[in-house]
Amino acid sequence: MATVNTLYTYTLPIAAGILSFFTSTVLWILINRLLNRIDGPKSNFFIGIGLSLPSQATQRLRDWAQQYGEVYKIRIGWYHWVVLSSPEAIKEVFDKQSISCSSKMPAPMGELVVGGMRMLTMPYGPKWRAYRTLVHGLLTPKMVETFVPVQTLEIKQLMYDLAFDNVNNSAFYGHVCRALFSIMMTAVFGRRIDRVDHEDIKYSEQSGRLLGKLGKAGTFIEDEIPPLAKLPT
Repeated sequence: MATVNTLYTYTLPIAAGILSFFTSTVLWILINRLLNRIDGPKSNFFIGIGLSLPSQATQRLRDWAQQYGEVYKIRIGWYHWVVLSSPEAIKEVFDKQSISCSSKMPAPMGELVVGGMRMLTMPYGPKWRAYRTLVHGLLTPKMVETFVPVQTLEIKQLMYDLAFDNVNNSAFYGHVCRALFSIMMTAVFGRRIDRVDHEDIKYSEQSGRLLGKLGKAGTFIEDEIPPLAKLPT
């Protein structure tokens, strides 16, 4: 019985990952067929014109616009790019088809790392709209007024620190970062940061470095081949 449970534990995630990969591949093929009506430069079936834009990309895009017209398609890795190269084409697409064009480029690895909870990498949809409503609620004039006492306190400590503990540029930078970070933490979590070596500042710096990598296109192969992000870990 224990052997059966062990096989089930390992087999189910693998099967789910394979099914997700297969489903994503089928959807990609269907989307590819829909976009076949748009002309563009010939590309490799597996990676398109490559995993990134070619060298001297701006000039190449201009040359393709002259060759294929004001609307053409290129594929970079997994993704199809539709290039609009005239004001008329841009207005036609973004004004009349804004619902289909209002999201952002997928970031599978970013969504995986943050658990789908970061607005910056979140695709447009009901969840993103709910987050936007929450953010707007926090930034109304009435709500912002409640932050004034917190800002006043932090600025007072900042002025004191700059007057009595500002020994070099690093100290100056640390005091300013502490004040800004403390305002944010107090407003969002009700937790004040009272010193420059606070552990939350260190965690924030580590998170910032990681999020910086997530925001850089091409850092992870999962961003270029999204089904890989669905495989079991």
